[in-house]
Amino acid sequence: MKKIIFTIAITSMLIFITCDFNPVALPESQDSSLTFNTGETKWVQLNPGWEGFNNPQDIVIAPDKYIYVSDKGNNRIAVLNKSGQEIHQDNFGNDFSALYDLNAINSHQIEPMGLAIDSKLSLFITDSSNMIYCWNQYLNYLKNTSESPDSIAEYFVYKNVETSELDTVYDPVLTENYNNYDYRVEDIKFSPLDDDSIYAPHVFYENEDNANYVAVTAAPDSNCIYAASTSDQRIHKINMVRSAYIKFDNITIWRYRGVADGYIATNGTGAGTVNDPTGMTIDQNSAVYYTQTGENFGFHKIRRNSDNVWTSMFSLNEDEIMDLERFDDPQDVTVDAEGNIYVLNSGDNEIQQFDFSGQFVRKAGLREETIDTTLIDTVYSEGDTSFVEKDTIVTKYHNDLLNQPEGISFDDGILYIANTGNNTIVRFQLSTDLDVNLEEDQ
Repeated sequence: MKKIIFTIAITSMLIFITCDFNPVALPESQDSSLTFNTGETKWVQLNPGWEGFNNPQDIVIAPDKYIYVSDKGNNRIAVLNKSGQEIHQDNFGNDFSALYDLNAINSHQIEPMGLAIDSKLSLFITDSSNMIYCWNQYLNYLKNTSESPDSIAEYFVYKNVETSELDTVYDPVLTENYNNYDYRVEDIKFSPLDDDSIYAPHVFYENEDNANYVAVTAAPDSNCIYAASTSDQRIHKINMVRSAYIKFDNITIWRYRGVADGYIATNGTGAGTVNDPTGMTIDQNSAVYYTQTGENFGFHKIRRNSDNVWTSMFSLNEDEIMDLERFDDPQDVTVDAEGNIYVLNSGDNEIQQFDFSGQFVRKAGLREETIDTTLIDTVYSEGDTSFVEKDTIVTKYHNDLLNQPEGISFDDGILYIANTGNNTIVRFQLSTDLDVNLEEDQ
């Protein structure tokens, strides 16, 4: 069969502007010497792999395309650009240095596990404790790029537009009660902010009951997060409430803290229940996906219905993704914009891809070997001898590219995997996407 061998390089630029969020300018390149059969669709590994990690647990990609890796063995969150280069500071005012040493948060040594990032560039971190941590990239950006000293609101004065009565509010949480047409802001008293700890990774939420959070995901509208706990076998909902109002030049931004708001899934063995959760994600329709290693189902997708009840979106014997014993030690899940679901099936060192309806599509993360088993048969016919060639091609798949992977994320057509057993980050892209890129370059 005809083979295509090529090397691909992609470069793109993104821009970050203050106030309204826009992406940061980033170099982007990838190099992969690829060989595959024309017309076939498969996931192809991009080279090189990214090294320098110690027990990486999870990986998420921010709206500005920076890549965050929970590097558990090094007690840090590593920040990479799309070329795989570690970034501590960039040329646009972003400073990620505080993420590279998590030992000092709340006098507690952090070994980061699950990660999530929302549209406000708030990074959420779990470490299998009863706490969830947060760090905001945009807040730090404003601190580094503002000309005037930063300040924090002491209190707010609201005026009732009908009675002209004034209300002074000191608690930032209560300001949400005045976000309506009955009131307008009459005054805000700011004072200098002399506590730099507000910019550091901090405790966003602390559970006082029996919870230890191993995975987290952030709602698309950035008004809450969902966190998976193995000790009580539940998916917790945690709302974001205002905790501080900070001013930079003529730009203001809210800082948030977490408040518990019940559970969206509880312990059980049926569809939509929780049994030793491992990883999770969310789609743009606010459906929550999570993997687990307990009884029966290794994967669940749940969504809130019109009665405000969270229910399973897939069923046994109807959707292949719910087949019993389909998965072996599933550790994480991600989705793309078309609704494709990618389950990181760590026990078999593979990724299983499903369509939006839960039907199996293909596997990824496997090394393919094509073996030519052509045979020459001798045929005798009326004293003559002829030779007949039987052309047989056998394709074998080997699960030696991944080694006990624990985290997965999808962005711009590429699967990113925290390849934990090898302490690397590896990437895969569909061969059809590479075909398109090749044709555009010609």
